[in-house]
Amino acid sequence: MPPKKHNNKNNNNQSNKPHDKKHKKQAEEDEFEKLLSDLTKVTKQVGQEKEKQQQHDEQIRAEIQKKHEDLLKKKEPTHRLEEELVKHQRKMEFQDLLRKLMMAQRPFLDAPKEDFSHESDNSNPHFKATVGAMQGWRNSMEDNHFIHVHLAAGDATEGLFGVFDGHSGKQSADLCSKQLPALCAAKRSGAGAAIDFEAAYLAMDAALQRDVKDGSGCTAVVVHVSAGAVRCASVGDSRAVLCQELVDAAAAGAAAPGVDEVTVAGRTFRVHALAHDHKPEVEAERARIVAAGGFVEDNRVNGQLAMSRALGDFSYKTNQERGVDAQLVIPVPTVLEVPRGAAGVADRFVVLACDGIFDVLRNEELVRLVLEKKLEAQLDNVQCCEAVCRHCLAPPDGASGQPSRAEGTDNMTVMIVDLE
Repeated sequence: MPPKKHNNKNNNNQSNKPHDKKHKKQAEEDEFEKLLSDLTKVTKQVGQEKEKQQQHDEQIRAEIQKKHEDLLKKKEPTHRLEEELVKHQRKMEFQDLLRKLMMAQRPFLDAPKEDFSHESDNSNPHFKATVGAMQGWRNSMEDNHFIHVHLAAGDATEGLFGVFDGHSGKQSADLCSKQLPALCAAKRSGAGAAIDFEAAYLAMDAALQRDVKDGSGCTAVVVHVSAGAVRCASVGDSRAVLCQELVDAAAAGAAAPGVDEVTVAGRTFRVHALAHDHKPEVEAERARIVAAGGFVEDNRVNGQLAMSRALGDFSYKTNQERGVDAQLVIPVPTVLEVPRGAAGVADRFVVLACDGIFDVLRNEELVRLVLEKKLEAQLDNVQCCEAVCRHCLAPPDGASGQPSRAEGTDNMTVMIVDLE
C-alpha cells in the first residue's frame, strides 16, 4: 500500500517553521536597524540646521548690537533725524529697564487704592481752596500739603498754599507741610511784602537735617497770592500754573512767549507756568552735579534720584568743601512771579500738583481739564480734583492686573485755588 502523502506534507511544514521564524525575526531586526539609521541621519541634519540657525541669529544680533554701539558712540550725530532716533532709543531702553526694575521690586499694590480724600477752606472771601489726593498704585501715600487762606502777619488778600511729594519715606513731606508756612511768614518784612523763599527753604532744609530719621526727601511747590502778584517757589518736579481769562483781547495784547492759550465753552484762557521741573539732564543742573563730583545717568543724579533739587535727601549733600547751593542736590528754589491786575485779563485760579498729575498732563492740558469740569460739567472744586485724579490714574492691564502704563502709577495730589 502506498504511503499517505498528507503525512509527508505535514512533516515538511513542521520542518520549515523554525526557518520561517528566523527569517521573519531577521527582517524585523533589519527594518529596525534601518529605522535607527534614518532617525540618526534626520536628527543629525536637524541638529546641523539648528546650529546653523543659531549661528545666523547670533551673527544678526552681533551686527545689530555693533550698529547700536557705533551709533551711541558718535559724539556729534551728523543728521537731526539720527540724533532724535538715538534719544528715542535711549528713552525706550530706559523706560523698559525702569518698568522691569519696578516690577521686580513690586512697588505697586495688587490693585490701586482709589479712596479719594479732600480738604477745603472757603473762609476767606478772596480764595476758595480745595485739595484732593489719591494713593493710587503705590504701597504708601507720601504726598502732603497745606492750605493757609489767612496768612500769619498778612492782610486779608494774602494766602499761602503748598504741595509736597515725598520719596524714600514720608517724614520730609510731612514736616514741610507743618513747618514751612511759619518759616515763609517769618521770612518777610511785613504784610503784603514778598517772602524771601530762598531763606525759608534753606531754613526748612536745616530743620529736616536735624529731625528727619527715614532718609527721605521731597519736592516743594509753594504759592503766595497777594493783591499785587502770584509768586511761586519750587524745588523738584511738582508744579503750579495760573489760569487767567482773556476778557479784552485788544487791551491784553498778544500772549507772552511760553504762555499757552486754551478755549473752553467759547471763552479763552491763558496758562502761566509758575514752576519748572528741576531735572538732572538740564544743562545747568548737570554742570553743578558734575562739579560736585557726581554724574548723570539715565537722567538721574548718580543714576538714582530723578530730580536735581529737593528738600531733604541728605545723602546727596555731603560735600563739606562746597556750599549748600553747590551740592549734587540743592534746596534752593526757583521763584517765578506773575503780576496781578494786568489789562484785559482776569485771574481765575491757581492749580498746584505733584508729578503724579503732571506726568500724565501737560500744564495746558490740566487747565483745560479743570475748565471743562468747571464750565461744561458744572462740577465744584472737590469734584474737579477727584475727576483729575481719576483721569490720571493708570488703569490695570487686563492680563496681569498690574498698571497698564508707567504714567499714572504715582501718588496724586492736586489743589485748586479760585481767586475771587
